[in-house]
Amino acid sequence: MPGRGALKAIPMDSAKLILTLAVFVPLLSAQSTGSISGVITNTVTSGGVEGVKVHAGCLSGATRWQDTSAFTDTAGAFRLAGLPEGRYIMSLQRDGFSAGLSDPLATVAASKEFRLDVKLTPLASVQGRVIDPDGKPVAGVMVESRQGPKAMTDEQGVFVIQKLAPGLAQLSAKVKPQPPGKDGERLVNTYYPSVIYADQAISIKVQGMDLSGYEIRLRTAPARSIRGILLDADGQPMPHASVVLATATATPRIPVIRGGVSPQFFLSVTTQGDRIETGPDGIFEFPAVLEGDWVLKGSKTDSGNRQGGSTEVRVGRSDIDNMVVRLMRLFPIEVTPESSDAQSTETPTAGALILPLDGQGSASTGVDAEPPFTQHLQGLPGRYLIGPETATPGYYVSAAMLNGRDVLWQVVELSGPTALKLILKKDAGTLRGSVEKGGGSTVVLMAESTTYARFGLTARCDPDGNFSIPDIPPGNYTAVAFQSRTILTQRDILTRFDSANGKRVKIAAGATESVTLRVN
Repeated sequence: MPGRGALKAIPMDSAKLILTLAVFVPLLSAQSTGSISGVITNTVTSGGVEGVKVHAGCLSGATRWQDTSAFTDTAGAFRLAGLPEGRYIMSLQRDGFSAGLSDPLATVAASKEFRLDVKLTPLASVQGRVIDPDGKPVAGVMVESRQGPKAMTDEQGVFVIQKLAPGLAQLSAKVKPQPPGKDGERLVNTYYPSVIYADQAISIKVQGMDLSGYEIRLRTAPARSIRGILLDADGQPMPHASVVLATATATPRIPVIRGGVSPQFFLSVTTQGDRIETGPDGIFEFPAVLEGDWVLKGSKTDSGNRQGGSTEVRVGRSDIDNMVVRLMRLFPIEVTPESSDAQSTETPTAGALILPLDGQGSASTGVDAEPPFTQHLQGLPGRYLIGPETATPGYYVSAAMLNGRDVLWQVVELSGPTALKLILKKDAGTLRGSVEKGGGSTVVLMAESTTYARFGLTARCDPDGNFSIPDIPPGNYTAVAFQSRTILTQRDILTRFDSANGKRVKIAAGATESVTLRVN
């Protein structure tokens, strides 16, 4: 079936790891079985992790949707035996841990055992304190990490943020409402160690061990308060809803990479701002906002019904006391595939990547089971990047028509019911080749950049280093081979790709091209 529209962030309890990976198993017969075994170890102690739930769900074959699971023993070992051949999706669950997986794809042969060894990193804490410009401790200040966990300072200004996953933690101290001082000076939200802007903050490297000694010295700056009300789609005050204050940011160039189960993308928009919750009367207040142009974004999900909306605001030399942010309900977005071959009797399917750029979210409500296989999505007002997701083998999406114009790989503003038509063609090209000493390596084929995105496809080399990428839209590309698939999980993939040793390839309509690569 076509895809789900935009890839969606899945809320996670930071104390629980839920890692999803795809294990591909060739389907031969329902009677042929294999197994998956391995050891789960702690990256800090190097010892086995007991009690990890290893779950496998079959996605294809006669046993589709059959689930199998096992727990690791005291040594961290597990084994899933008697698995019918097919395609599986697996998950690992263990309180208090996060994971790092070097390569999520594997092949299991009949009557053989596939080895899956994974290292888990413990969640950790960061301790520090918040002081005012004179060095005095500040109590009752919320300190947040960019990862999500947060903590309030005590009477000595001390905070302890728990359950941080490995990675870079950016800490910020959120100030409380206060009267303005001389020339409108106020204490403002401050990032570690003592800066006002997020891009100047120093991030803390978390690697599974508790850290301490991090001091945030609050700063003052000319700042104003913004006080207002959030109204729902019916014009009524919306209590206990989220309001985000963010700077208007330029649209980044987004890499969208197809290969495996579904397209993967990285949306790395850094926003300077804050998130608060409205009171029981729908009132919100941001106590200290720097002068400049901002965007207020409100949202609320109640009984599965989501509303959202935004408004721009310019902060000058006066407090703002009567701001109104109005929410809107989700509106339908319909995507219908259409073959460009008028003589064809086949009705191909295709999905669209409707990627929200303003944090407004989107949702899928399904795909019609009958031609023309229309994909049904829902969205909130805002900017969206339009791209292809999946298509019937042998086809590719050549255009995405919206109100008579092609918006494929473009950013569009959507504010109400939308009908999008995907134009499919069959004259795709194929790239075949080999990677010198590259058995098991990953080939990434990237198209030339558009204003907003860069499209890529991937292939996994066989043990001899050979690969094939079908259904490539005609155009100019660059092919690069990487030793591991971890390159596909890196947010700086475009920088790494452009600095690698690759080869330019022109894919002609209906043609098969060949290339020889070296591993980077």
